[in-house]
Amino acid sequence: RNRKGADDLAGKLNRARLSSWVLPQSRSGETVYKVFVGRYSNYPQAESALTDVKRKHADAVIYP
Repeated sequence: RNRKGADDLAGKLNRARLSSWVLPQSRSGETVYKVFVGRYSNYPQAESALTDVKRKHADAVIYP
């Protein structure tokens, strides 16, 4: 939920060669920081990559 945690996670993923970035978003009046990994053309590609991402962060999900 905080910027430092999101930046740390994005750095960890980038070091693992998983292209990632942080995007702040407002939710219920609070700013939350989401970490995104990769840009995929379709859901099957994202689903395939999710296995690698989950090795670094078990709570990873696909966000449309």
